[in-house]
Amino acid sequence: MPEPFLSQGGDFVNLSAFDLLQVPIERLIVSTGMHYDLHEKVTLFANAKYAQSESATAGQPTFTLPTFSPIFLNADNPFVPPELQTILANNGADGFFVSRTNVDQGQRRSRSDRDTIQLEIGFKGDIHPNLDYTVHYQYGRADNTTEFQNEQILSRFNQQLDAVRDADGTIVCRDQSNGCVPLNVLGPNAATADALAFSHVDFLTEGRLTQQVVNATITGDSAGFIDLPAGALGFALGTEYRKESAETEEGFLRNSGDVFPGGPIEDVAGSFDVWEAFGEISVPVLRGLPFAEEVNLEAAVRFADYSTIGSATTWKVGGDWAPISDIRFRAVVSQAVRAPNIGELFAPTRLANVFLEDPCDSSNLQAGASSRAANCAALGLPADFISNAGAVTTRVLTGGNENLKEETADTLTFGAVLTPRMIPGFSLTVDYWNIEIDDAVNSFPVQAVANNCVDAETIDNPFCESITRRPDGNFESISSQLINVASLEAAGIDIEAKYFMDLGAVTNNAVPGTLDLNLVATYLDSLNFFAQEGQAVPDREAGELGDPEWTVNLRGTYELGDLTFSLYQRFISSQRLDLAESPEFRDPNSTGSEWYTDLQVRYRLADLTEVYFGVDNVFDNAPPPLARVPETRSFGDDAVVFDQIGRFFYAGVTVQF
Repeated sequence: MPEPFLSQGGDFVNLSAFDLLQVPIERLIVSTGMHYDLHEKVTLFANAKYAQSESATAGQPTFTLPTFSPIFLNADNPFVPPELQTILANNGADGFFVSRTNVDQGQRRSRSDRDTIQLEIGFKGDIHPNLDYTVHYQYGRADNTTEFQNEQILSRFNQQLDAVRDADGTIVCRDQSNGCVPLNVLGPNAATADALAFSHVDFLTEGRLTQQVVNATITGDSAGFIDLPAGALGFALGTEYRKESAETEEGFLRNSGDVFPGGPIEDVAGSFDVWEAFGEISVPVLRGLPFAEEVNLEAAVRFADYSTIGSATTWKVGGDWAPISDIRFRAVVSQAVRAPNIGELFAPTRLANVFLEDPCDSSNLQAGASSRAANCAALGLPADFISNAGAVTTRVLTGGNENLKEETADTLTFGAVLTPRMIPGFSLTVDYWNIEIDDAVNSFPVQAVANNCVDAETIDNPFCESITRRPDGNFESISSQLINVASLEAAGIDIEAKYFMDLGAVTNNAVPGTLDLNLVATYLDSLNFFAQEGQAVPDREAGELGDPEWTVNLRGTYELGDLTFSLYQRFISSQRLDLAESPEFRDPNSTGSEWYTDLQVRYRLADLTEVYFGVDNVFDNAPPPLARVPETRSFGDDAVVFDQIGRFFYAGVTVQF
């Protein structure tokens, strides 16, 4: 039997047409608190907070591709035009594949409702004039319900594609169970409303996060106990117990994998707890000496015992030196540990079936790293191995991972604070920072998992541990779950300048009011991502879209009695979509730099009432268009970096009770 006739073509789809410039969201937040003095040294306090939010998102329509759930139509399908049926018959084909983006079948949408409560009760007071304590219990819970709208049921979609004529010549489904209505996918808007209603559905998923915290802390200084020549020691001691849990209910359709894009998603329930003990100390070393107006040292340590990763220790050592009162130098070295959070541990897992390229196929052995051929041989695959990965789908698992371990970060920060007496009201802070993160939690596209396995120095790596091959060498399954494998190096400079001026005092009341200027800038010198240990050349991301080299925020505030004028300036340096790509592949590949100007005026009507009016993006700067993928002719921009709305007016009233 000849192979089914296959034809490809059609118009490109602008996927940006389905995106939202801004996610619509409504919030309601109510909070209250109280404190009651039980004793001159004991205060009872309690806080309660409730937050409710509703948000909506829009998604791309369903689709089929030659390598992803292609539609197969039988040659005898009555929706197939007679001319095409003749071509199929003349070529001995029993059908053909159809790839399409189902724009005419409606847009997929979702709406999420989240309710969050947070309750806290505790006691605070002082044991001694120099010793304060706090003991409190906190409970928090977030319930989330998401309604997915116009989702495609795959089994029903495939059922209604198999159409025939009954004895009366009416087009019906070959399998008429469940009230099947046949679907025509040949041509735009060919589907009937009844057909779409048969294979599309709205359904709900639910999730809950809970957290409980018990904390006890003592803070104070050693005045009256231990008095050093330069002053008293400052310290803090404490302990904390925290428990977090998460659970999700995805519903039958998602559990079974019978909803687009397919692959079952499991319900998840998991929890972890941690006990911590911590201490901090600040030691004044020198005071009021030549070239040593102040010298201080500080240190901190935290011990933790997690039910997931076991024990972990973090620490910090630092100090500052002020040779004169005008300038202070400071430095801190620390090692931090971040345990995997509840989402990374227990995110729902999904099974999918995808087509891949096997890097160990004989045609791909020379396409990767120099170690690829040797590593494929170490896996037991011959040099002439022919993989079926491009013709047969491989099972892929994505989602959280209960076996994650902690990330470790080594940080170094040093800088200076300038407060010159000759310029009253002025201060300048400059800090250099360097961060190295090892065993970073990350997930990789399934093709990257397959390639990284054999492009590493050896096959003894987490990527190869994520792959199972059958006895014949072909893929059985690949896990694309979160793993500890990546490392990250980042370095930069933070700058902050402040200047406050009483204009009346400076100008002898010729110009009334006060002027407050504040500038905050960050220079990102490097941001290097290593996908795996031993990787010689990192993915350099400083200057790529989302990670500009320079960000600058300038705020100027002029106050005159009850009237306040504010000017905000935001600068974002130019970014490239991909530092590794040439203009021939991506054009434009650069955003260009951007300045935004915001204005606001506020007026205090009374002690507890204030009205305000403002304009954001005064000059209506448009976001730069960037080609996402040239093949789709789809254009977009980065909402995190650039303003999407344009000039925006707002007004409001603030009332305090």
